[in-house]
Amino acid sequence: MLVLKAGTPRDPIRGAERRNLDMPIPTTGYREVAEDLATRIRSGEYPPGERLPTYKELADLYSVSVTTVQRAIIILQDRGLVVGLQGRGLWVAEELPG
Repeated sequence: MLVLKAGTPRDPIRGAERRNLDMPIPTTGYREVAEDLATRIRSGEYPPGERLPTYKELADLYSVSVTTVQRAIIILQDRGLVVGLQGRGLWVAEELPG
């Protein structure tokens, strides 16, 4: 796990004292979610034409926010792996790019 170390004892904006806290940095971001979903699609776990889980279900699966999942899905749409249909959900593209 990566850890962010607080560098300065004073907040430069407000001048308030800050404690020197170690703060964990989440390592599961939208890129990792996108890569994992792409791997699952290419392996056939989610075959062409199959509906993907909802944003909420994916967020729960990866223990991330819905916003993180939305950003991951944008990457997959740009790659041509996923098609979103307004009000109907997310689907694996019928023809996957090579």
